[in-house]
Amino acid sequence: YRSAFFRFLIIPIIIVAIFYIIQNNLIAKLSAEYIGYLYDYFIEIFKITYIDNIHNVFDFLFGINGNYNFPIDFGPMFMIAKVGFLYFFLYSLIIFYMIYKAPDRYFRMAIIALVIANIHYPALFYPIMNLILPILLVYLLNIRQERKVLYEKNIICN
Repeated sequence: YRSAFFRFLIIPIIIVAIFYIIQNNLIAKLSAEYIGYLYDYFIEIFKITYIDNIHNVFDFLFGINGNYNFPIDFGPMFMIAKVGFLYFFLYSLIIFYMIYKAPDRYFRMAIIALVIANIHYPALFYPIMNLILPILLVYLLNIRQERKVLYEKNIICN
């Protein structure tokens, strides 16, 4: 609070954020009624749309075969319904491996932010992520070897 950075940048941002929360009535969206509504909506989607369309083990493991519209409001459930639990499990393992192998906290937080965004809408399931995630995975698999080469050439000093 003594630094000029805090006084002239952080405090105004906090004041604007509080004003925004009050003006847009965001506190009401955290009420027990709204959370209850989201829970009921989730149960309705889960039971009516997903459970009622599973007819055998293959539907669960490899996705439901059918021409129905599954809502994308809950990303993991959407992925399981479309491509199956087996794919979702393997995909999740790869994501957690990437978080574990991330070279620094910024890279790790970027992947965690993608995972959190995926809880509501399936951001990791979009076509662009099918291009970006393999690139990130190959980068993480080769980061140690790449740093070793750079260290041997005296480019980095770690």
